[in-house]
Amino acid sequence: MTNDIFNSFVDITLWFDLKQGADLTLASIPLLAQLRWPYLRDSWETTRLELLDKVAASTDPANLLQQIEDFSTLVESQRSSVKFYVNPIQNQNTFKNFFLLFQTISINSLQLTVEEQNIITSNTNRVNAFTKTNFLAAQEVFRKVRDESSDIIGGTDVDYNRIFGRSAAPTLKTKTPNDILILQNYQDGIKAVEYVLNNYFSLDTSSVDPFALAKTNANNPDYAINSSTAGSFVQLQYGENLQSLAQRLLGNPDRWIEIALANGLKPPYIDEVGEDIPLLANGANDQVNIAATTLSGDPNIGKFFINQIVFLQSNALPFPDQRTILNLKVIPVSGEIVLELSGDPDLSKFKTSENATVRIFKPNTVNSQFFLVLPTTGAVAPQPLNEVPWFLQTKKEDEKQAGVDLALDANGDLMFTSNGDLSLSYGLANAIQAAKLKFVVEQGTLNRHGDFGVATIIGAKNLDPDTLKGQLTTSIVTAIQSDPRFSAVESLSVNSITSNNASGFLVNLVVKLAGTGTSIPITFTINPN
Repeated sequence: MTNDIFNSFVDITLWFDLKQGADLTLASIPLLAQLRWPYLRDSWETTRLELLDKVAASTDPANLLQQIEDFSTLVESQRSSVKFYVNPIQNQNTFKNFFLLFQTISINSLQLTVEEQNIITSNTNRVNAFTKTNFLAAQEVFRKVRDESSDIIGGTDVDYNRIFGRSAAPTLKTKTPNDILILQNYQDGIKAVEYVLNNYFSLDTSSVDPFALAKTNANNPDYAINSSTAGSFVQLQYGENLQSLAQRLLGNPDRWIEIALANGLKPPYIDEVGEDIPLLANGANDQVNIAATTLSGDPNIGKFFINQIVFLQSNALPFPDQRTILNLKVIPVSGEIVLELSGDPDLSKFKTSENATVRIFKPNTVNSQFFLVLPTTGAVAPQPLNEVPWFLQTKKEDEKQAGVDLALDANGDLMFTSNGDLSLSYGLANAIQAAKLKFVVEQGTLNRHGDFGVATIIGAKNLDPDTLKGQLTTSIVTAIQSDPRFSAVESLSVNSITSNNASGFLVNLVVKLAGTGTSIPITFTINPN
């Protein structure tokens, strides 16, 4: 399998070089590098100077410089060895150790022999003739080696093994950062093959991301993707997937791909849980610091990106503070990640002693907290669609029509759940809360909603009691009838009361909910003093 993975990497690299018209190097064709060993050994001083001139322009100058020095040591060792005629580059590990060095030596800069030219022609013709079968075989090699390597360091996944019907090998060692890097290289190989399959071949397999396939076939008349000119804002219901959303709002579950394309979603498409990552130090101004890795050694840097929405919380500040990443940087050596966030520079309130965390969601995913664009061919809807949330789906019609709002306590303050989220008021409870809010707000006190509430009678205590009763009765009936959640005022009585030398009115009200007509009794007092 070691030879298979090495050959697959080399072939895929050569295939991309040929497709992009890039200059071939000794790294493109390992056999050519092996044949060049005597030349490199005997003329290394000249070649070394040429390579040193290219260090500054290299994609990885430090690594290239190190490989040049290590190769110098190898040459000197070989020159003085009794095994002078042994070719060390024939060893795959040695070749991989100097891959960047060989990648810096262009084939066009060499005087090629007839044998070398034939090797180049043979390899380029072979790779140019690759079919879908060749790439599928390479993909299987990458996956098998990745999975087996993951087993060895204890990184196996029970659900993954169950889905793909594989048995995990026993753990043989504790994982190191280098092991993680090697696994990432295998995963990069898989992604490279998937890119080729999605963009150069018609692949009829569910193992490839259909989102990428849809992008390839967006103009294919055999693939039904509607051309949308507008859209409206909608929200997922908790526990819903894109297929059920497409069925509910577009009438066809297969049109989920249009929603994914319109919103730039990629697997796993939906992430409701997210990940809480603890702060490494107390927040400061507009910045927070994150450790380079999790406690289990997994890197954190790939989880963050510019313009990403994140949520900050702590034991002392349980309500999520939504921010956007404006900039990020990695501190050398430690690998510590510094996030510069939008909003007020008050992040010092998030302290490690209070278990401050930053919550993130997987890139290119959505959840029930955010809006999605629902693609349409008509005009854009002026307002987000009024969706019935999942927890009201099985309720009666009047409870659905009562809507959902933030829950308030008896003092009118926001209520929170045990995990720090805002509590919701819905169903009958929300209808009662909505009615009570109307009667505790004096009409005209809300700048943008001047008609909301009941008529004020403060300062009108000297007016005739019947006049005051009439004003209150008219105001209460108007407030109820203007709200679509209520169908009628079933009964209403307004009676004068006196308590502790204070006079006022006791209101007994029964309203009917729209839909099934459920009656709700409401009692409250109004004091005009």
